Amino acid sequence: MENFIYKAIDQSGKKIDGQVAADDDRSASRQLRQRGYRVLELSSKAGKSVDVDMKSLINFLINIRPISTTDKIFFFRQVSLMLRSGLSLTEALANVESIMSGRISIIVKEINFKVQSGETFSKAISQASGIFPEMASHMIGSAEASGQLDIVMERLADHMERQSDLKRDTLTTLLYPGITLIIGIGMFFFLSTVVVPKFAKFFTDSGKTMPAQTQSLVDFANFLSQWWMLIFFIVAGIFSLLVYYYRTPSGRLKMDKIFLKLPVVGSIILISSMSQISWSLSMLLRSGLTVVQALDILKNIVSNKVLSNDLIVARQRILQGQDLTTSLAGGNISPLIQQLASIGEKSGSLTSIMEEAGQFYESALQAKNKLLSSLVEPVAIVLIGGMVAYIYIAFFKAIFAVSGG
Repeated sequence: MENFIYKAIDQSGKKIDGQVAADDDRSASRQLRQRGYRVLELSSKAGKSVDVDMKSLINFLINIRPISTTDKIFFFRQVSLMLRSGLSLTEALANVESIMSGRISIIVKEINFKVQSGETFSKAISQASGIFPEMASHMIGSAEASGQLDIVMERLADHMERQSDLKRDTLTTLLYPGITLIIGIGMFFFLSTVVVPKFAKFFTDSGKTMPAQTQSLVDFANFLSQWWMLIFFIVAGIFSLLVYYYRTPSGRLKMDKIFLKLPVVGSIILISSMSQISWSLSMLLRSGLTVVQALDILKNIVSNKVLSNDLIVARQRILQGQDLTTSLAGGNISPLIQQLASIGEKSGSLTSIMEEAGQFYESALQAKNKLLSSLVEPVAIVLIGGMVAYIYIAFFKAIFAVSGG
């Protein structure tokens, strides 16, 4: 045990100093945070000084990796758990800070300091460098007024975890065909530029005329060998231009329209977005927000710009006096959601019905992903096998032509 001298700010904002016994400076700092103090300086009686704020800055620079969704889910869930255990908000935040590491730990420390300084938790969350989703600060603000902060924090954790799982499954489903295609193209390129030329030289030396299929393959291989770098730069250039165009407002809108119309991909994007809209609308309404406030938040959550614009139009129509069902009509929002919204408005159960819609679309998306995943593998085998078979058939035709002569 060692005695440490500290300077800190207590929960009332008053500067204090004193001593604390601990095994090391980290343990001492943790003890002080658990008391609700913001540590300014910490030094051992032996004279070794530790500038805690400077250490935080160094840790921030070292741990510059982006804060993951898993970190955010853990934060919300742990704060909820500690609030249910009877701790105050500042005590809960101090404990969460002590068990987390990296950049998220520093963000939590900043949030706790702001709360101790008199700011609301929702405002501190909204000012956290864009780390947390917009809906989080609004839901927490409503929860602070209703006294249900622990419940809302748990809901946020569940919602983010659910959306993260769906996003991961959807991306996996959409990326798998692309990766398989790239692998197939790579194999075909290797065979065409490395294997084919070696066999072509053997056939040429024999003095025999190659079959048309073999000759076309050799010509294509020669073309790739000569112009592969130009082809690569053209493809890379087109891809870069598309990425740049997508980052412009008009480009993103036009390309998002195209994405929604693509076979398979479009339906996956639409179902995923409907699930996100349904779940998020239910959560926001359950937290006490109005439909107008919820739509204002949802327009920034939905990634597809076409669907986001539909929500903007719906919000404007509601402000003009129309109901939610009518406001959602005429765009790309699913007719099912429109019908369920109508039932929910008439029965006064819009929140629970939107939650059921979210569950329905979540199940539909999982089934779609599973079906597509089961189809991709055999299709990929057929395509790659077909390319390889074409090359080998061309070889055997040439071999038979040579041996037959």
